[in-house]
Amino acid sequence: MTFQGQVLLPSQEALIQRLHHVASYSDQLLVLVGGQGSGKTTLLTALATDFDDSNAALVICPMHADNAEIRRKILVQLMSSPIFDDEISLAETILRVAQNQSKPLHIIIDDAHLLSKELWAECIILNQIQCAGQRIAVTLTVPPAFLADLLPQLPDSLRRQILPISIEPLSLPEREALYQTLLRYSDQNPFTPRDIVRAQLEKQTGTPQEVVTLLELALHGQSEKKSAWVQYKLALIGLCSLLITILIWFGLAQPFSDEPVLDVVTYPALDSDEFLAHGQRILTPYFKQREESLAQSLLLQAAQQADPLAGFHGETPAENESAI
Repeated sequence: MTFQGQVLLPSQEALIQRLHHVASYSDQLLVLVGGQGSGKTTLLTALATDFDDSNAALVICPMHADNAEIRRKILVQLMSSPIFDDEISLAETILRVAQNQSKPLHIIIDDAHLLSKELWAECIILNQIQCAGQRIAVTLTVPPAFLADLLPQLPDSLRRQILPISIEPLSLPEREALYQTLLRYSDQNPFTPRDIVRAQLEKQTGTPQEVVTLLELALHGQSEKKSAWVQYKLALIGLCSLLITILIWFGLAQPFSDEPVLDVVTYPALDSDEFLAHGQRILTPYFKQREESLAQSLLLQAAQQADPLAGFHGETPAENESAI
């Protein structure tokens, strides 16, 4: 199945039929869940094209869009009259013109995680309103992380009104079929062995975007080279900037001049360990000599106290000799 130049795989066609059935007969808000590159926009475009018996409005929600802009994008596709107020809720506007609608309404919003909580509430209310004898179908797409964060915030009554449907990964045969189909549409024939292509496809998680990226790499081979050149260019710019910074720093720290540069002698602080060690080395010989002199003086003094005549070296008095 193809539409507007897009190719649908068997699993995608089966999912489209399931979405069509749920949107036509279920009373729940349909939420299509898939990661980036899983094909949400492709599936929604095919879904909007497949609804021949309904009046469908397909809106791809842009970032930072206000509520009035989203309402306006929806209403201009559903209403033949250009007169409406985009400041009031969608439910109120559609209820006013519902009697003039000949076909059931189906509102499809891609990237619905960018909608405000107010518009989410309006979509839930719209899903419970009937138009042309059938309930208004609302289909939204969101990433898995957004839905996991949204559901716990809703009460049980509103949570039961939401029906999540996940996009399953493509099987390996479907990845190969998509690769070969897109390759034929490209009118090019790159020399890439089928075994190498299959090995690369086996490493993927199963999203169509991965297959498209692999084909673009096989056809052009520019992404990797461009990335390597960008990295090399950034590294070269960083190295040049570093060299210029070093040269400027040396020029400021040591200006170019013929005058001799005086050596700066730095002494340690008075209370530092280096200063104390240096003083101890210098004064050690003085204190050692002083200690030896003091020891000799003490020894001589002690000897004199033990023998008072030990230090006398004179002759015997004359009167003692005449008495003998």
